[in-house]
Parts: sequence; C-alpha cells; structure tokens
Amino acid sequence: MAEGKASHGELAASPQAIKLLSKHCRLPPKLLKSESPSVIATRGRRLFRPTVTYVPFNSKDLFSAVGLDEEHKILMKETENIDCGRIEKLQRQLSLYAHTVVCEDEYAKRPSSQTDSLELVAQRHRSEAELRDVYVMFINPRIDATVTGDYEKDKYLYEKLDAVMKEVCEVVEEKKGHLRQFIRDDKGIVLIATFGLRSSLGPNMVAARALPATILV
Repeated sequence: MAEGKASHGELAASPQAIKLLSKHCRLPPKLLKSESPSVIATRGRRLFRPTVTYVPFNSKDLFSAVGLDEEHKILMKETENIDCGRIEKLQRQLSLYAHTVVCEDEYAKRPSSQTDSLELVAQRHRSEAELRDVYVMFINPRIDATVTGDYEKDKYLYEKLDAVMKEVCEVVEEKKGHLRQFIRDDKGIVLIATFGLRSSLGPNMVAARALPATILV
C-alpha cells in the first residue's frame, strides 16, 4: 500500500500506479525502476510531467492533435462547452473524496467570502483537513479469551478468534473502512474499526457504508 509511504503534504504511488502513470507522463528512471511505493509529489513540486500536447478546447483541428489518443479526444470534445460553474460543481463533488487542501488547486485558495483573506482561507482548509468526521466502531465479542494451557481448548479459542477477525475484516474492507485494532484488555476481546480516515472518504459515508457495516458485523 502506498498510503503509509506519504507524510503530510506528500503524494505517494504504488509501483502499479506509477506504471499506469508512465503511459501518459514522464517520470524519473528511479521511480520507474522502484519495486516499492514512492513519493511522486510534494507541496509545490511534482516528479511527473504529462506527455500529452495541450490543445485549446475551441481548437478546430481537435482530432488532429498530436500526442492525443482516441480517449483523450473524446473527453476533450465532451468537455469543450462546460462552463466554469459546472467545473466548480465538479470540484466540490471531488472534494468529498480528496480534500482540496491536499489538491492545492485554485478552488482551495479562493476566498469563501469577501472579507476572508487568502491566508485565512488556507488556515481554514488546513483545519478542515485535520478536523475530519470519523465514524468509530467498537466491537466487543462475547468470548471468554482465557488461555487455559490445554491444547484442544486453546485451539478452539484461537480458531474462534481467527473467525471473528476474518469476518470483521471482510465486512470492513467491503465497506471501505479500516480495522484499527484487535486486542484483549480488561474489557475482553475488543476490535476497533474506523471510517473517514485516509483513503476511506466519500459522500454519505455513515449512511451508505459505516452503518451497514455495523449492522453486518
């Protein structure tokens, strides 16, 4: 997984993602040869450059553009007449999945009111990125997890714990959440799952994914 490679303000990609990116972008040879996740961008700097030639949307010779495959031509034709309002709406929809402070785009830097300065807006976006909504699921299986020292009894306990772990992981993974912890403490066996952390954002997160996962578990 590439998400553990990146720190604040960095974008990391897996070798598979870098391979796909190399089809349309130029990357340093070191990244192309790497067999582990690598950082491909930081704040204000990126290590890849698009190889596609830019053509204005109103260009009459759209389909004769050099360096554009058929998919790019179709996409450019379909988006030629999109106005700024529709683009901003699309940016707001995308921000549900990737916070605008991460994207560092123009929309993130635009003041939300006439009195807000760019510095205040930047601070607001940083705060929003840190203070995110997270759904936490606490699971307490009613299992006596006492290890007896008897091989047969302990084997049955371990198999039961393994079954619980497998069942919870399957549900949480299907609903795009994270299993944060699986421990035994003074409360017994406890599993903690979360929704809303890295790579698990999305619209209607609680209603569409977190609550159904809770019910399934």
